[in-house]
Amino acid sequence: MRVLFHHTGTEWSGQARAFAEGARLLSARGVKVVLTCRPDSVTEHRLTGVDGVTVVPVEGEGSWLDESGRLRRVMRDHFSEVAFVHTGREHLVVAAALRRAERGAVLRRVPLSGYVGAGQSERTAAFLTPSGFLLSAEEDRAVVRLPRRPLAPV
Repeated sequence: MRVLFHHTGTEWSGQARAFAEGARLLSARGVKVVLTCRPDSVTEHRLTGVDGVTVVPVEGEGSWLDESGRLRRVMRDHFSEVAFVHTGREHLVVAAALRRAERGAVLRRVPLSGYVGAGQSERTAAFLTPSGFLLSAEEDRAVVRLPRRPLAPV
């Protein structure tokens, strides 16, 4: 399996740490892992040292369609089948990139008592590509309102 983690934050945060740890653990199990982040960011510099993980900077300038085109090239080069994201915009960008690459699913990590909007971008992302949600607590399953047609939440 080949996995991509897409993180657009420029500062080191809990989200970046969660992806770094997930990438490291999957890599230790033999999974090919690519982690994309903003170029010349604190996140890129901290993630570069993660063993077995390929870090690829992806520029975030322009519209979400522009960004998805750049991300699609990374997915094509590394043949990513599953992508992990945190935010609604990341979800939309990755869903469009996967759709253009004609493969894969998106898994969105929802923080404890987090919010998943049911706006236009979330509905579009769920329509473009199979989308799943990783919830932090069992109680969140009853509270979180997911877009239509999601994969079963975990």
